[in-house]
Amino acid sequence: MKIQDIITENQANVREGRLNEFAPGGSEGNGPFEYGTAIIPIGEDFVDTYSDEGAGADAAAIIKVGRKFMSAGMKAGIRAFYAMDTQVRDHVAEELEDQGFNVRKDIYEPHDKSLPATTLTRPVTDADRDWYLLQDLIKEFGKARQGSVDPKTLEQLRQDFGWSLQMGFEELPKKSIRADFTDFAKSKGVDFTAMAKKYQGFRPADRDIKDRGVSEGRAQPLTVAQLAMISDEALDRAYGYGRSTPGNTFGWQANLKSAAYAKKMIDSGVTDIEAISDAIHKGWNVTAQAFVQNPDQFADTEKLRAAGKLEAKLDQRAKLMRQDYAQLADEEKEKDRVVARALLQALRGD
Repeated sequence: MKIQDIITENQANVREGRLNEFAPGGSEGNGPFEYGTAIIPIGEDFVDTYSDEGAGADAAAIIKVGRKFMSAGMKAGIRAFYAMDTQVRDHVAEELEDQGFNVRKDIYEPHDKSLPATTLTRPVTDADRDWYLLQDLIKEFGKARQGSVDPKTLEQLRQDFGWSLQMGFEELPKKSIRADFTDFAKSKGVDFTAMAKKYQGFRPADRDIKDRGVSEGRAQPLTVAQLAMISDEALDRAYGYGRSTPGNTFGWQANLKSAAYAKKMIDSGVTDIEAISDAIHKGWNVTAQAFVQNPDQFADTEKLRAAGKLEAKLDQRAKLMRQDYAQLADEEKEKDRVVARALLQALRGD
């Protein structure tokens, strides 16, 4: 269904004037009417790109969100936007940003502010807002310097800041694009030097500490996602695997599940590395079983298939998941121990 079939030109003019009143940036052309007219074609393209049709398809969900923006305004549109599958939502957001929409300002931030504190693991902080700002800045920088910046260097910069603000600022001086990126940030009104000083010695767990005024001596509980980042970094240091991108990839989901199993053990008072490693392997097994049963549920499977590596991965993970920790070869056990030591250190300081 095309946009012309949804509303007539006269209806569009009426709705455009009425709905812009509810938009954070309506006067700048990014109100609910504009969001709706941009989102509906994204859904239509989704049908063609992914052969995704039918009432329950993702394309239909995208089009429905576009209509919600146009018919009910910004708040209702944002609620519908967040009701979509996470991966589909990210796809729509990226398409909108490519068209010049400020999704962070118009959708993400109003959504965070609208949530009662009880629905969040913690309040949205200045560190969160700086994190989003830097992610947007890196994306803009990549587009502006397309062709002149090594994509691998740019991706590593994005991941460094993605794991934690401290890591991003610590790793940036080692990057060949440091000066260029700093100048670009300045051109966008970001005081990069002041921000870097603000996050010196800033650990992932420090967001609550610094932004809520809690004393430095009282560490806040680390979330499973933060522990997954810590384990991912530990494996990368030990084996040079590279880092997983948070999302629905096998590596990231395995990190989350392993971290959850390990955290439960450590929180119960267990400090034995072998026992924790056993729990980590059990968590990995849950994800491996899901992969073997249906590899296409993970976002990175298509890359494995395109590279001709899918069958080998299926065989490898199926073999490992059938083995208990005690049955693993020592080199495989050591991978779990690396994670166990990192998580025990993060949670207990042991």
